[in-house]
Amino acid sequence: EITFVDDIAYALHSTSPDEVISTLQVVCSSLHDSAAARGLTINYQTGKTEALLKLAGKGSTATKHKVWHTCGGQLPIVTEHGVEQLRLVHSYRHLGSYVQDHAVSQKDLRHRVAQARKAFGQLSRQFYGRRNVHVKTKSAVFEALVLSRLTYNVHTWAWVTEKDIVQWENGIRSQVASLAQTVLRPVPHFHFSTAELCAIVDISAPRDILHANRLRYVKRAIQTAPAALWTFLHENQSEHS
Repeated sequence: EITFVDDIAYALHSTSPDEVISTLQVVCSSLHDSAAARGLTINYQTGKTEALLKLAGKGSTATKHKVWHTCGGQLPIVTEHGVEQLRLVHSYRHLGSYVQDHAVSQKDLRHRVAQARKAFGQLSRQFYGRRNVHVKTKSAVFEALVLSRLTYNVHTWAWVTEKDIVQWENGIRSQVASLAQTVLRPVPHFHFSTAELCAIVDISAPRDILHANRLRYVKRAIQTAPAALWTFLHENQSEHS
């Protein structure tokens, strides 16, 4: 889904909610002026330049009321050329994945399923529904076009429950069943789980791909991740860290 990358992402942390807001404004102002000095402009339209806020601790309630009600979910960014409005959001799409506040993944989960179903539906009748195409050929195309979208970047999910994983995996159950219908007859497909249906058509189950991608991510993290990542992980005491 990603052909090129020209995005910039900042992660900010501070000791108080008000300082988070002021630091965010300073960073955005500096970014705007640095871009302008190089002949570039920052697009502040919806879905382009936005900020996610997670405010907690003493004074967070007052700060939330200020930014969401008084400021209407927009922060003024003072630059050398005027004042811009930075939009505050609860979720943001970055490099093909949705990042949500409170570190949840439900929106990205639903987006992954929707993208996979869309990819299947585009070839459902013309290709997957044809009887003169071998199941192995259908499975290979299914893995490349459908499973790849369902499992794209899912190894980065955190705080997902077993229920979330089951919902995500079952999102393409009917699509896999349509591949296996010639093999299953006369047994109805609802007698099988998604993983079993995947095994019947000789493709990897989504859950197995998820685990494999997590292991690859850990390997890359051990080999190349900066020390700041490991410091953050050690300081995060959550059991789902």
